[in-house]
Amino acid sequence: MIFLKNKFLFLHLIIFVIITTLSCSGKGDINQYQFPKTIAGQVKNNSGVPLENAKVSLPTALDVEPVFTNVQGYFRIENIPQSKHKIKVELYGYEEYLSDVPSAINGISTINIILTKKDYITPSIKPISKGPVRIYNNKLQVDFDGDGNYSDFFIKGVAFSPTPIGNRPITTQQEERSVKYLKELYANTIRTYSGINPELMRKLASNGVYCILGFWIDYNLDLSIPANREKIKNEWVKFVLQYKDNPGLLMWNLGNEQNYQNGNNAYWYSLCQELAIIAYNLEGEKYHPVAINNGEIFNIGDVSKKADDNSLTYIDLWGLNLYNYNLSTRINQFKTKTIKPLVITEFGIDALDNRTKQEYETMQAVFDSLNWQQIISSKNVCLGGTVFEFTDEWWKDKDPWSHDYGGYSTNQHPDGFSNEEWWGIIRVLPDSNNDGMDEWIPREAYYMFQRNWK
Repeated sequence: MIFLKNKFLFLHLIIFVIITTLSCSGKGDINQYQFPKTIAGQVKNNSGVPLENAKVSLPTALDVEPVFTNVQGYFRIENIPQSKHKIKVELYGYEEYLSDVPSAINGISTINIILTKKDYITPSIKPISKGPVRIYNNKLQVDFDGDGNYSDFFIKGVAFSPTPIGNRPITTQQEERSVKYLKELYANTIRTYSGINPELMRKLASNGVYCILGFWIDYNLDLSIPANREKIKNEWVKFVLQYKDNPGLLMWNLGNEQNYQNGNNAYWYSLCQELAIIAYNLEGEKYHPVAINNGEIFNIGDVSKKADDNSLTYIDLWGLNLYNYNLSTRINQFKTKTIKPLVITEFGIDALDNRTKQEYETMQAVFDSLNWQQIISSKNVCLGGTVFEFTDEWWKDKDPWSHDYGGYSTNQHPDGFSNEEWWGIIRVLPDSNNDGMDEWIPREAYYMFQRNWK
């Protein structure tokens, strides 16, 4: 009996050693976790209906760009760093989903996700944001490191649309150059007109430059038609989901001078209120401020246009494109129409004297400098400004390969004319050294702002 007991003990010991060895070697354990190279699956609601445009991201791999589900609800994320991961799924109207990624089979983790409906409770008074950017006592304040201590942030920036000659796509090399020139300018902000490469936003943020992110709205859409409004809202939901967690985001900016084009009505301003509420529901208590971009101060405060403070309770500030020798007058008029603050999202003049077809960059620098001093003197309501613009844009008139003279007459410029392709504080010339990039030559206005912003 003693021999049998020892025999059984000996066998148990051998089995234990074998199992332990196999486990340590990663072989023979059917429960061994396999790291995925790809994650794929489908997103549905409780009724089994596939959900389109759900944002799928990996909180454990922030360098991996999120993806959005297609019309059948399918998604696929590739080139995933080797690790265990969590997957997050977000869609407006549904509860956020967060789960561990299952073990991979042949390098692929497959996960099918069910989202649950969510009812939003929108406060009648918009609370102060607890996120990295907030409007507090009519000041723009930031807490980018998340330690709970906010500091005032005065916007010193440029309207940013560095389209190469010929209307060619912007390359990674050109984006890197933009970061360099913005950093040397001591700018802390760019203002865009539509989406931007999320990776560029992160690079800019790591260099102290943040983004007033424009949401472009088609001027040709009749905003009184419910289907058009729903189309815009759906695009907005995807836009907010794509960028809301990017560290380079400073604020949202709705449209661009829509009131000049197809927004001189209550349909436009009421839509902005609805979009701002959607953004709040998506971002929650850590929301980013929302601005309406307006041409001049027209309509602001107009009850019949629903552009008054009582109608725009979820709009945090105004973004104004102001072209005027005396900005102070316009800003003082603005203060009689609303209690909200503003950021001047376009100001200045172009660098071409239309009378001689020669550049008068000194005049541009002087005019821009006077505007900037007026912005600084209005800090009680004005949160800063983004000069128009960073670089010349050759695509705006006729041939995108030619630096043309098209534009419009205006009594706000010394030469009485705005030359659309010559607005840059950086002159753009054709590639001269065959490096694949246009030549950038800073104008006097660039160095003027550099001195002011240092």
